[in-house]
Amino acid sequence: MECGRLGLELRCDNKNTTTIVISDIEYRVLAIHRDRHILRIAREDLIKYDGLCSPQIIPTRNSVLNSELFSPGLGYANVTLFYDCQSSISSRSTLGFFPCHNAGSAYSNVSVATRNNIRPKRCSANVTVPILRSSLEGSLNSLLGLKEALKRGVEVQWYWKDSEACGKCNDSGGACGFFGPAENQTVFCYCPFMFDNSHDDRQCIRIVSSPSPLTAR
Repeated sequence: MECGRLGLELRCDNKNTTTIVISDIEYRVLAIHRDRHILRIAREDLIKYDGLCSPQIIPTRNSVLNSELFSPGLGYANVTLFYDCQSSISSRSTLGFFPCHNAGSAYSNVSVATRNNIRPKRCSANVTVPILRSSLEGSLNSLLGLKEALKRGVEVQWYWKDSEACGKCNDSGGACGFFGPAENQTVFCYCPFMFDNSHDDRQCIRIVSSPSPLTAR
């Protein structure tokens, strides 16, 4: 029996940083809007110190926000980061070419493109990542500007087939639990003292004790 839905686990470290893993990629959780089922997240390996020039996931993986549990929110756009390309990218398709100055960087430069059909030749690596569309209208003409755009993150909405049932459990005073294999988990409602489970185990019902009979005199 699990206390939470697999795939929605939040992890916290000793620096008060909260992260979540989506499609095998770790994201930092910047905000949680429980009433709207929305997380604002930023890709952890790219926003760490020198992360933009040294992505930690090798081979480099694209951010995929469409999954069984998540769908991308509004107002985002994908950009592709190309590393150490030996051929140039058209200026009409790129937001900039930035050198990586730190001695320990995994790559020496990064180019940022906005069009999906850009395929420069002889690049060491590339990765597609979402940013806020408003960032494209702002200043991305420097490595610092690009880092700030990545740090702002994007919104994703979580949903699964039993989310409504889980909400009813919480509203009835219980806590949502799950059992079964990850691909087909079933909701179970944990109920507090003086509550009992409903017939389908998905809500809590307060136990009403019968009045004690009057003692005859």
